[in-house]
Amino acid sequence: IELDYTDSTAIASFADESGYLSASINDLKSRFEARRPVVTSVDFGGGLDKVSPAMRAFDVHFSTKMDPRFRSTDFGPMGEAHFAPIDSIVFADDLMSVRYFIQSLESGKQYQMRVESGFRSVEGALPLVPYLIEFKVK
Repeated sequence: IELDYTDSTAIASFADESGYLSASINDLKSRFEARRPVVTSVDFGGGLDKVSPAMRAFDVHFSTKMDPRFRSTDFGPMGEAHFAPIDSIVFADDLMSVRYFIQSLESGKQYQMRVESGFRSVEGALPLVPYLIEFKVK
Protein backbone atom coordinates (compact mmCIF):
# COMPACT_ATOMS: atom_id res chain seq x y z
CA ILE A 1 0.00 0.00 0.00
CA GLU A 2 1.37 3.34 -1.02
CA LEU A 3 -0.27 6.29 0.74
CA ASP A 4 0.56 9.98 1.09
CA TYR A 5 0.52 10.32 4.88
CA THR A 6 0.45 14.12 4.62
CA ASP A 7 -2.98 13.95 2.92
CA SER A 8 -5.52 13.67 5.76
CA THR A 9 -8.41 13.21 3.32
CA ALA A 10 -6.71 10.23 1.69
CA ILE A 11 -5.91 8.69 5.09
CA ALA A 12 -9.51 9.11 6.30
CA SER A 13 -10.81 7.62 3.07
CA PHE A 14 -8.44 4.64 3.38
CA ALA A 15 -9.46 4.08 7.01
CA ASP A 16 -13.17 4.34 6.18
CA GLU A 17 -12.86 1.92 3.25
CA SER A 18 -10.87 -0.60 5.29
CA GLY A 19 -13.89 -1.38 7.48
CA TYR A 20 -11.57 -1.75 10.46
CA LEU A 21 -13.16 1.07 12.49
CA SER A 22 -16.66 0.97 13.99
CA ALA A 23 -17.62 4.24 12.25
CA SER A 24 -16.22 6.73 9.78
CA ILE A 25 -13.30 8.95 10.80
CA ASN A 26 -15.59 12.02 10.58
CA ASP A 27 -18.21 10.37 12.81
CA LEU A 28 -15.59 9.31 15.37
CA LYS A 29 -14.11 12.82 15.37
CA SER A 30 -17.56 14.39 15.84
CA ARG A 31 -18.27 12.09 18.80
CA PHE A 32 -14.89 12.92 20.34
CA GLU A 33 -15.41 16.68 19.92
CA ALA A 34 -18.88 16.47 21.52
CA ARG A 35 -17.35 14.89 24.66
CA ARG A 36 -14.58 17.46 25.17
CA PRO A 37 -14.88 19.77 28.18
CA VAL A 38 -15.44 23.49 27.60
CA VAL A 39 -15.04 26.75 29.48
CA THR A 40 -18.52 27.68 30.72
CA SER A 41 -17.69 31.11 32.15
CA VAL A 42 -14.98 33.50 33.23
CA ASP A 43 -15.58 35.51 36.41
CA PHE A 44 -13.81 38.85 36.72
CA GLY A 45 -16.23 40.19 39.32
CA GLY A 46 -17.41 42.72 36.70
CA GLY A 47 -17.76 43.17 32.95
CA LEU A 48 -15.03 42.27 30.50
CA ASP A 49 -14.66 45.93 29.51
CA LYS A 50 -14.62 47.25 33.09
CA VAL A 51 -11.82 45.28 34.73
CA SER A 52 -10.16 47.16 37.56
CA PRO A 53 -6.39 47.68 37.32
CA ALA A 54 -6.30 46.47 40.95
CA MET A 55 -7.70 43.04 40.01
CA ARG A 56 -5.22 40.29 40.92
CA ALA A 57 -7.30 37.14 40.31
CA PHE A 58 -10.10 35.75 38.17
CA ASP A 59 -11.85 32.40 37.85
CA VAL A 60 -12.34 30.15 34.83
CA HIS A 61 -15.19 27.62 35.13
CA PHE A 62 -15.38 24.30 33.27
CA SER A 63 -18.19 22.01 32.14
CA THR A 64 -16.69 19.04 34.00
CA LYS A 65 -14.06 18.24 36.62
CA MET A 66 -10.54 18.88 35.38
CA ASP A 67 -7.35 17.04 36.35
CA PRO A 68 -5.11 19.38 38.39
CA ARG A 69 -1.98 17.71 36.97
CA PHE A 70 -2.65 19.24 33.56
CA ARG A 71 -2.95 22.87 32.49
CA SER A 72 -1.94 25.10 29.62
CA THR A 73 -2.29 28.82 28.96
CA ASP A 74 -0.84 30.75 26.05
CA PHE A 75 -0.90 34.14 24.34
CA GLY A 76 -3.96 35.24 22.40
CA PRO A 77 -3.83 36.42 18.76
CA MET A 78 -2.52 39.84 19.87
CA GLY A 79 0.66 38.19 21.19
CA GLU A 80 2.84 38.44 24.25
CA ALA A 81 2.48 42.23 24.61
CA HIS A 82 -1.22 41.74 25.50
CA PHE A 83 -0.81 38.73 27.80
CA ALA A 84 -1.69 39.19 31.48
CA PRO A 85 1.37 38.08 33.49
CA ILE A 86 0.42 35.02 35.57
CA ASP A 87 1.74 34.41 39.08
CA SER A 88 -0.03 31.09 39.61
CA ILE A 89 -2.98 28.90 38.64
CA VAL A 90 -4.87 27.18 41.47
CA PHE A 91 -7.62 24.57 41.07
CA ALA A 92 -10.77 24.83 43.19
CA ASP A 93 -11.40 21.94 45.57
CA ASP A 94 -14.27 20.69 43.37
CA LEU A 95 -11.97 20.75 40.26
CA MET A 96 -14.69 22.60 38.30
CA SER A 97 -12.72 25.85 38.08
CA VAL A 98 -9.28 27.40 38.33
CA ARG A 99 -8.22 30.75 39.72
CA TYR A 100 -5.59 32.70 37.82
CA PHE A 101 -3.51 34.94 40.07
CA ILE A 102 -2.01 37.71 37.96
CA GLN A 103 0.45 40.57 38.31
CA SER A 104 -0.40 44.25 37.96
CA LEU A 105 -2.46 45.38 34.97
CA GLU A 106 -2.09 48.59 32.96
CA SER A 107 -5.04 51.00 32.81
CA GLY A 108 -6.63 51.24 29.37
CA LYS A 109 -4.88 48.14 28.05
CA GLN A 110 -6.54 45.22 26.23
CA TYR A 111 -5.46 41.77 27.43
CA GLN A 112 -5.82 38.30 25.91
CA MET A 113 -4.93 34.80 26.98
CA ARG A 114 -5.92 31.43 25.60
CA VAL A 115 -6.86 28.59 27.95
CA GLU A 116 -5.44 25.66 25.97
CA SER A 117 -6.20 21.99 25.43
CA GLY A 118 -3.41 21.07 27.86
CA PHE A 119 -6.16 21.17 30.50
CA ARG A 120 -7.58 17.62 30.74
CA SER A 121 -10.77 16.23 32.22
CA VAL A 122 -10.64 13.88 35.21
CA GLU A 123 -12.90 11.43 33.35
CA GLY A 124 -11.16 10.13 30.23
CA ALA A 125 -8.37 12.76 30.18
CA LEU A 126 -10.19 14.59 27.38
CA PRO A 127 -8.51 17.82 26.23
CA LEU A 128 -10.31 21.11 26.83
CA VAL A 129 -11.67 22.98 23.82
CA PRO A 130 -9.36 26.05 23.67
CA TYR A 131 -10.97 29.28 24.87
CA LEU A 132 -9.86 32.87 24.29
CA ILE A 133 -10.21 35.23 27.26
CA GLU A 134 -10.22 38.93 26.38
CA PHE A 135 -10.68 41.85 28.73
CA LYS A 136 -9.98 45.55 28.90
CA VAL A 137 -8.72 47.38 31.97
CA LYS A 138 -10.49 50.64 32.78
